[in-house]
Amino acid sequence: MPCIINKQAETSKMRGNIWEGYCGKTLWINNKPFKSPDDALKSDKPICKKCRRLAGLPLKIKNDIAHLTTESFEQWHVLVSACKYSKKVYDNRHCRTRNILKPSGVDVLSYFTAEALEDAILTGSNQLFLSPSHADSDVICNSMITFANDFLGLQLTGHPIIYPTALNCVFYLLIIK
Repeated sequence: MPCIINKQAETSKMRGNIWEGYCGKTLWINNKPFKSPDDALKSDKPICKKCRRLAGLPLKIKNDIAHLTTESFEQWHVLVSACKYSKKVYDNRHCRTRNILKPSGVDVLSYFTAEALEDAILTGSNQLFLSPSHADSDVICNSMITFANDFLGLQLTGHPIIYPTALNCVFYLLIIK
C-alpha cells in the first residue's frame, strides 16, 4: 500500500529520492508514494492505514449505505412491475409464505436477494440466508453483490456482508442429516 510523504521529516528534506512517510517507513521512488495527503485522497489507490490516520485523512467506509432511500430502488421497482408475476410476488411481500410456480423459479434467487437487500437497507433489519452448500451460499452472496452494483451503484465487500450501520447479511450453510 502506498504511503504519504511527510515533508516535515528530516530525512525527507535531506535526500532527493528517499523520503520518510507519515508512518515512519523509508520510502523510495520505486514505492510510488503520494506526494501529499491531497494527492492520496484524489487517487483511487489504497492508502497505508497508519499514514491515513497520522495525516488526518478520514477513514474509508466499506459498504456505505447511508445515502440510500426508497427512491434508490425505483429502477428495480419499475423492472419488477414490468412482469405481472413478479409484481404479484412483490405486492405480497408482507405474507410469510409465498407460493412460486416452478417455471417462474429461474429468477427467484436474484429476486429474493434483491428484496432482502432492499428490506435490510430500508428497515435496518438483519438478513439471514440458508443454503444447502458453500457453492449455493456463494451464489446468493454474489447475486446480492451484483444487484447492489447494477441497480444501486454500490461495491459491496465481505462474506458476511457487514454494513457500517451494524446491519448484517449473513450466509449460512444448512446441513440436513
